[in-house]
Amino acid sequence: MPKSLSLVLIFLFLFAFSCKSLKQPEFRNIENLQLGSLKGGKLTLTADAIFFNPNKVSATLKSTDLDVFIKEMTVGKILQSNEVEVPANSEVRVPLSADVTVGELLGNLGGVLGALLKQELDVHIKGNATIKALGVPVTVPVDHIETVQLNL
Repeated sequence: MPKSLSLVLIFLFLFAFSCKSLKQPEFRNIENLQLGSLKGGKLTLTADAIFFNPNKVSATLKSTDLDVFIKEMTVGKILQSNEVEVPANSEVRVPLSADVTVGELLGNLGGVLGALLKQELDVHIKGNATIKALGVPVTVPVDHIETVQLNL
């Protein structure tokens, strides 16, 4: 058997074996979720998403596509496309931000008005992140609900 064919077969065997042991990266939590001050009819939402890579090789967070819901209404979108390195067997903190349009909240004035008087809102962030490990893209679901204090 030619030497180059042997090398190709060994590489394919090792690649196939390593893919079997590839574990699903995980969404762990969202921390530091805050709604900033009202400016120009918008509230700025900021947060840190925590992802965990359980693999023996590093991975790359390629993107996030997350919807922001308040009172079951979509009020913003978090699209992050900066690649972030996720080291092997470790967590990474990814900063997120979105502008929440107050005008969209006014469609549900009764529920939002009560929340504004209490100066807190239930924020739901839901969507997917794409993490690539060993060249294989993996979709990681994100789902987080938290009551946030308003800084009005």
